[in-house]
Amino acid sequence: SFTPPAFAAPDLVQTALALASSVPPGSALTYDPAYGFGWTDSRGWQVYFGSTSRDMPLKLRVYQSLVDSLAGRGVSPAFISVVHADAPYYRMEQ
Repeated sequence: SFTPPAFAAPDLVQTALALASSVPPGSALTYDPAYGFGWTDSRGWQVYFGSTSRDMPLKLRVYQSLVDSLAGRGVSPAFISVVHADAPYYRMEQ
């Protein structure tokens, strides 16, 4: 029986390439079907940026601003989503 080769859609490849240089040392770029690409931050939380490279520089800036704001308030979330740059959110450990 013929099994077609596995492939990644071009935008997924572009997104992975756009995020690769931003992955913190010691972390690995991961993919979740619901949240897209992200990683586990060395400070303990999961962060996701979506599956499209559109607005990736903005998403990365929004992420850094959110992390700076949370750190300034002594907040350590379990999960951060920047899938939508105009509506980032975080969740605490449940």
